[in-house]
Amino acid sequence: MKKDFPTEVSKFYDGVAFWSNSYYVASTGGAPIDKLKEYIKSQEKPFF
Repeated sequence: MKKDFPTEVSKFYDGVAFWSNSYYVASTGGAPIDKLKEYIKSQEKPFF
């Protein structure tokens, strides 16, 4: 975006990346811990 819209982007952000060093919070909706572990483990496999 910075490359395609430098003027517009610079009004709001002048850093290198849009990401921050903050944290992420999510809810699991009350799923059992075993299901969460199973889901996380399945994310370790590459798609290709």
